[in-house]
Amino acid sequence: KKVSNRKELVNQSDRQIRKLNDDIYLTQLEINRMKARVDTLTSHYARLVRSAYKNRDTRVWYMYMLASDNLGQAFRRAGYFRNISEQIRYEAEVIRGKQNDLKGQKKELDDLKAEAVAVKQARVKELNDLRKDEKEADRLVSQLKKDRKKIESQIAAKKKEVKALNKEIQRKIEEA
Repeated sequence: KKVSNRKELVNQSDRQIRKLNDDIYLTQLEINRMKARVDTLTSHYARLVRSAYKNRDTRVWYMYMLASDNLGQAFRRAGYFRNISEQIRYEAEVIRGKQNDLKGQKKELDDLKAEAVAVKQARVKELNDLRKDEKEADRLVSQLKKDRKKIESQIAAKKKEVKALNKEIQRKIEEA
């Protein structure tokens, strides 16, 4: 029973290791997807910032607004510049959020890997204990076989004695 319990523990460890490996694989896929998204956002943001940097002279922006044909066009142009500014801030915030998500996924991956290592170590220990238990069980079985042979020979000897005694009793009864 002890050996079968150990075998079940080893099988359970194997299942747990397979599940952890699957989780590690899926987490790694998610990390790769997130890295690609962060890289895309970063390159888009870099282009946006470069464009804003090239056109950073506020005098040019004011001149662009003042060169409008009418007041409505000037307001639209001012809104455009305000939207660019908001878009830059928004993109920066999105990138920071994705990078934080990526850090969280990497931490989760590290935790999963550490748990997998711990389970593998526990499995190795259980396997070693299982081998010891199997050796002990084999030793006990062989010891019991030896004891059985010894006891069977003792029983055979006792049966001979009983038979001899029965003969002796029979002979005494006949004499008497």
